Amino acid sequence: MAGVSHHAIPTDPERANCVSSAEVYQRDVDALLSAHIVIAHVGAPSTGVGAELALAAHGGLAIIAIARTGERVSRFAEGLIDDAGGHLFTFATAHELRSTLQAALTGSDVHATRESKTEPRQRAAS
Repeated sequence: MAGVSHHAIPTDPERANCVSSAEVYQRDVDALLSAHIVIAHVGAPSTGVGAELALAAHGGLAIIAIARTGERVSRFAEGLIDDAGGHLFTFATAHELRSTLQAALTGSDVHATRESKTEPRQRAAS
């Protein structure tokens, strides 16, 4: 899931299967739009992640997308991330992911909104 941790919001499909889809949607959207940054795994097809990325982009949130080396990322998702001024990083190991995210999260340009973005998308070295 993009920016909404199921651990923080009681909408986990396994643990809270009695919660209505309308309530899941509203809770997740509220949480997503209250965030400052969204980190999304985009290396596997997911309607929910795509919808959350679109909401984040529309809301002007900073977007960091990640995919494992060799995973195929949807061209639509890549275009959305680019258009929103986000960054797409690839990684091969957990250590590389940790280092990449740490560097990205401490970079001042990641926290800028879509309107103030001027940097092109960056990819981590494979």
